[in-house]
Amino acid sequence: ADSIIKSLGSQINKINVQNVAINSKVETLATKVENIEIKFDNLETKVDNLETKVDNLEVQVNEVKEQNKDLYSKVENLEIEVGELKNQNKTIVKQNDQLKAQNEAIVKQNDQLKAQNEAIVKQNDELKEQNEAIVEHLKEILELIKKK
Repeated sequence: ADSIIKSLGSQINKINVQNVAINSKVETLATKVENIEIKFDNLETKVDNLETKVDNLEVQVNEVKEQNKDLYSKVENLEIEVGELKNQNKTIVKQNDQLKAQNEAIVKQNDQLKAQNEAIVKQNDELKEQNEAIVEHLKEILELIKKK
């Protein structure tokens, strides 16, 4: 019976040693599980943050799309305006060409009038000289008449 008790005691000691080793491994695994749970919580937080960022980016994308629509509409309106302005410009260029032609005609007419005016001034100067000569001649005649 002593040998059975010794054998059982020896087996119990071995089991106790194995139990201590298993408990140590269980504690290590429990610590690893806690660390994994912390990492998982951190990953969940990161996922939540990323989902929030994605939602915010989707909102921004929609806002940019709306702005883009507005810009396209403005561009179309500006293209229409540019077309209208080009047509107005063509009309203005035609009017400008007509006014240039009229101006050239007026300048030519003005030059002709200047030439006529110069001729009239010259003729007037000649008439003044003739008039002065006539006045002198009449004075001489008057002097002669007075002497007689």
